[in-house]
Order: sequence, then structure tokens, then C-alpha cells
Amino acid sequence: MAAVPAPLLDTYWKLVQLGDGPHVSAYDNQPEPHLVLETGSGRFHGAGGCNRLRGNYSLDGRWLRFSDVGGTRMACVQGMRREQLLLATLAQVSSYAVQGQKLVLSDAEGRALLRLEAVYLR
Repeated sequence: MAAVPAPLLDTYWKLVQLGDGPHVSAYDNQPEPHLVLETGSGRFHGAGGCNRLRGNYSLDGRWLRFSDVGGTRMACVQGMRREQLLLATLAQVSSYAVQGQKLVLSDAEGRALLRLEAVYLR
């Protein structure tokens, strides 16, 4: 029996890979990079690994766009460069695909930009 795919909306999506880079993990005492797309509001929130993130998203079939991305502005010794890359990458997202418990965000050419996995809070 095939596993039920995680829903795109209202799921805690933990970032596991940014571009072609190595596996992403949280730095000590900092929130793990993640996104949650809220149902009905067109808003998302999350963390970039240093700062809290928020903004808008628009969804049309398999097309997904992020806009007005902002957040807190704490300076962190670790994670700032990765967070800046994450913010720039969100602006390039055009589509998504949920594959089981994994989410792939891609650009207009279909290149995978971000890989995330569903995390269920207990």
C-alpha cells in the first residue's frame, strides 16, 4: 500500500537541501530552516536557520510563487550566508511537487532548487 502524500498546506516542511549543496542541518541554538504554507491566507512562515521568515505565496495548480518575503533581522555567527541564499532562492521558485513525505520546489525550467521533508509534531 502506497503512503499518503503529505499535504502541501499546513505541513511543517524542514529544509534538507538547498540547490545542489550538502544536506542541511540546524546550527546549535538556532531554529532549523523550515516553511509552513498556511491554508486560506496566502501566507507562509518559517525560519531560515537564523531568523524567522514570513511572506506571501500564490498557488495555481502545480505553480507556486513566493512574494513579500521578510523576517526578523538578527545577526547570527552561523547560518547567515545560507539564509540569504534561501531567501534569494525562494524568489526563483515557480513550481512544486509533493512526492510522499518530500517536497521539491523548482524554478521555471524545472530545476530543483529546494528539497524539504514533512515533519510531524508529536
